[in-house]
Amino acid sequence: MFRRSLVVPTLVLPLLLAAPQPVGAATRSPAFAVSVATCNQGYAGTDDSVQGRITSTTGAQSSWQEFDKPYYNDFEAGDSDTYGLPVPAGFGEPASFQLWKGGSDDWCVKSVILRSPSGKKYVVNMQPTNGTHWITEDAERVERGNGYTRYWHHEYSPDWQVIEGELYG
Repeated sequence: MFRRSLVVPTLVLPLLLAAPQPVGAATRSPAFAVSVATCNQGYAGTDDSVQGRITSTTGAQSSWQEFDKPYYNDFEAGDSDTYGLPVPAGFGEPASFQLWKGGSDDWCVKSVILRSPSGKKYVVNMQPTNGTHWITEDAERVERGNGYTRYWHHEYSPDWQVIEGELYG
């Protein structure tokens, strides 16, 4: 009678006995929650691609991150949408925030609020605050009239300063 025996190569045995590891657990980066509000007026929204990035007080930068929710109409007039923006480990405190918009739509940004991975709130100081900020494919310009100002930014917003807590009050 033949006897069968199980032969396991010595290189495979340690792999079979090792504890399972969650996929991607070691590579997950901390992320800021970025809430972007679009102005509530005609033609303020966009269907174009929108990206953002954060710079820390030490000069470290996140990568440009596209803000897009699948099967959702992002950046509609009057809406506020929240997205994750991964930052490198040890990123620290944010100092500035910048937006980029591709495509041909104009887009009016009302406000941006950041929440750190630990839950600390930061407001993006969109100075000057006496008007609206539009990101467009056209040239930069400023329009003034009736005590109101429109700031037009070509593709990129300014590198706006980030302030901890509330901006006003």
